[in-house]
Amino acid sequence: MALSMQNPTSTMEKAPSTTIFDSLPPELIHSILDFVDLEPPSIGETRPVAYDSLSPGEDWYNFTRNRRTLLSLCRTSSQFLSYAQPRLYKTVVILDEESLVLFFRTIAGNAELTPLTRFFSCHITLTRQPVARNIREALAKHCDRSATAGLRVYRFSNISDRTPEGVMCFILLHLHRLETLLLQVPICDDYQEPEYTTLLTDLMIARNHFPDPPLRHSVRVINGLSEHPIFRLPPKTPFMHLKTLMLQGDPEMREYFENEGCDEVPESWGVATMRYLPLCWISPKLTTLEISSDDGIFDFPDVSFAAAGLSLDKIRHVYLHDSVTSPHNLYRLLKNVPKLETLYLTARLDDGPLPDLEYMEYDNSSEAHPESLDAALTKYGQNLRHLDVGWFEIFGLGSLIGAGGRLSTLPKLKKLEKLCIQLSVLYGSEVAPVPLANLLPPNLIELTLADWWWTDIDAYDEMQDWTVEERLKHYRSKKDYRANALKNLIQYAADSLTSQPKLKKLLLLCHIPWTWTTGGGMELDFHFDEVKKAFQKRGVEFQVGEA
Repeated sequence: MALSMQNPTSTMEKAPSTTIFDSLPPELIHSILDFVDLEPPSIGETRPVAYDSLSPGEDWYNFTRNRRTLLSLCRTSSQFLSYAQPRLYKTVVILDEESLVLFFRTIAGNAELTPLTRFFSCHITLTRQPVARNIREALAKHCDRSATAGLRVYRFSNISDRTPEGVMCFILLHLHRLETLLLQVPICDDYQEPEYTTLLTDLMIARNHFPDPPLRHSVRVINGLSEHPIFRLPPKTPFMHLKTLMLQGDPEMREYFENEGCDEVPESWGVATMRYLPLCWISPKLTTLEISSDDGIFDFPDVSFAAAGLSLDKIRHVYLHDSVTSPHNLYRLLKNVPKLETLYLTARLDDGPLPDLEYMEYDNSSEAHPESLDAALTKYGQNLRHLDVGWFEIFGLGSLIGAGGRLSTLPKLKKLEKLCIQLSVLYGSEVAPVPLANLLPPNLIELTLADWWWTDIDAYDEMQDWTVEERLKHYRSKKDYRANALKNLIQYAADSLTSQPKLKKLLLLCHIPWTWTTGGGMELDFHFDEVKKAFQKRGVEFQVGEA
């Protein structure tokens, strides 16, 4: 897989001057190449172990095959090089240490390729000792000494030499047309200090060397060092086009911590999001922040970002995957990202987000905490268009969600168009006889109701080991619950015609399927025929799915 990260022209054999493809129109060639375009990977995916071990349908299978195809096309002829090379370098994915070094070598000697890259992702954690050692060995193997020595110029801070960070700093500073960056980062303190802080410091310092707007034709040399090309800062300002930043918590380390046999799990672990704010500050067009396996902490510095010129009001979308962020930390997030339009959170299934001692006085209280999620939506959530948050359990601290453990502010969010909400968060600690339509925003287009209550956690943990008899017992115990749920949904189909007139789609998401089916030949949506008809009558698509 590393081979595709070097310049294809450097390994091209002599190709025929003309081929049968010369007569094909460019539109047809581009249509053919569309089938081997590189689809950027999603956040949180573990890198493949080996190329030959991948099977059709697995993650990375299509990507690795398509990348090899594009590389082969680049070596076919000069004509195909002109078609395939932009596609090959538009999406650059680093899966191992050798690929990182080969890509570094390629752009160091071929500046004309750097504007092609729009998506760059690195799926190795630079601070892990084996990774750092492999990078140094690959540099010695593939790069001459002057190029390797030149990395010192990309170490602006006074902290001791960190070669992997120097390589990454060089790459990021040169990809000046980059729009999306996925950076794999550590998830525990053993690997977080001081290395990634050093990389971020270097990027901040280097960014200050560029004028804004950039001096397009200047070539500046830092500290009067060698004229070797690697010593020169690129003539165009980096990070000016970056729109999406993805911080991927090391998935291999995460799998290690989540293994039942692991006895070295830290008390708390996850991506320390606050340490990576410099990447937001140096990217003036950044609108989307996506994080996997965060540490749940959004304690922003007690300073005025605006006064320091470090405002986060340009961020519009935040996605938190496998998160331990609790409701009161979402208050702090919304407060410091005041123009947020999308807030998405999927919870990590572990011991849950333990609250600070200062919140214990609100334990099981019907009074809302001052920094509850409901308070955050009231003060800072008026721009939200998409809200999707939920937890497996909150340890009885419903007050951190809102009064009575529910979000009462939802009907006031007039811009909200897409909502995924748990029934436990919608109704709170007590299911009052309030029509569903009265609990929801007025301009919804898509609604997902997650059939989840805090008391479901024990059943959720145990259901994988249930016998057939235990499944039947659970199903029978939910007879009255099913009847009330179906009645309320049919009533909502009628009420929503006036309360949510723009509604087009409703999904009921079941976390415990045995509430609605006994298995065997009984489908999950067996009970919902009348509900479907009621919503179809008013033009709404109704579906039932398993979480």
